[in-house]
Amino acid sequence: MGQRASAMRAAAAVTRSSQATPLTCAVRPRFDDVVAEGHEAGSIDCARDWHMRGVTLITSAGAPVTLAHAEHVDQPRMVAER
Repeated sequence: MGQRASAMRAAAAVTRSSQATPLTCAVRPRFDDVVAEGHEAGSIDCARDWHMRGVTLITSAGAPVTLAHAEHVDQPRMVAER
């Protein structure tokens, strides 16, 4: 899981300031052939044009990734852990 999951976390990380400053979104990352495993899928906030091909997330429940302020973001394939 380590390196593969950290690539997704790094791309999804967006820091919000407590002040009213513009939010910079992660734009156009591409994920190919990634398998990540975790307790839950989590969320992607402030993203645009994310392409995921061959991306699988294995979680306890198999619930989808929550999207907020996202445009044209592909959902990964979700698998419930057995």
